[in-house]
Amino acid sequence: MRIKEIFWLMGFKPKVKKYGYLVKKVNLEREGEISIAQWQHPRMGEYIPTQAEIDAIREFVRPGDTCVDIGAHMGDTTIPMGLAAGKEGVVFALEPNSYVYETLEANARLNMDKSNIIPLSFAATPEDMEMEFQYSDAGFCNGGFHENMSIWRHWHIFKLKVKGKNLVNYLDSHYPDRMSKLRFIKIDAEGYDLSILKSLNPIIDKYLPYLRVEIFKKSNLEYRTDMFNFLNEKGYKLYFFGGSGNYRGKELTNNDLMSKMHYDIFAVPPMNN
Repeated sequence: MRIKEIFWLMGFKPKVKKYGYLVKKVNLEREGEISIAQWQHPRMGEYIPTQAEIDAIREFVRPGDTCVDIGAHMGDTTIPMGLAAGKEGVVFALEPNSYVYETLEANARLNMDKSNIIPLSFAATPEDMEMEFQYSDAGFCNGGFHENMSIWRHWHIFKLKVKGKNLVNYLDSHYPDRMSKLRFIKIDAEGYDLSILKSLNPIIDKYLPYLRVEIFKKSNLEYRTDMFNFLNEKGYKLYFFGGSGNYRGKELTNNDLMSKMHYDIFAVPPMNN
């Protein structure tokens, strides 16, 4: 907690700020020249995609596959997913935050000769609903829905109303032909990840995609255990996400759940263990 956050809680908050984006070009060994829309929020570090992170996804995502990026933000994970799946595949990129969504839309329009990204401006929720997300700054850079967590714990003061939809119903209704090739789902949702996973249970059980799921730094042991058991009981083998160039890090066991404050789980389906 910082002193200024106490004043924010008292109502003395700075005015909301909106940031645009700039487009830059990057040359990669295999992809050639690609264009990136970079969100100009000062807390958003510069994103430069690497060939290694795209190739790491290609180890399990094939051209023509379907991927889902939940909590896509500006698209810094969406872009390599899209390049791995190729123009014949698709990445459904969910981002309910209207302040960054414009940049995600721009990244979906770029590189259409190499990828197929469909941006969706809603959150993945158990049912269609309106939600209130919480963010840590007036530009709405970092935040989400901190389920069952007091504001005194997460200290995200700035509130934003967003739309939520049941993603299984939405995809079955709008893109039924794409689901048979579901290969990879990434979830980064500030502690709401387990609820999202449970809402996706029908397609997880049916297609057994690879999963990358965030463990929020302020989640407790009970939450982490529930996440571990949910995935383990489906036969997934769990690993610490080793970084953008090495998805499969050290194997994750029940004894490791509190060994780090924040990490991602990379879950490998049983037929690929």
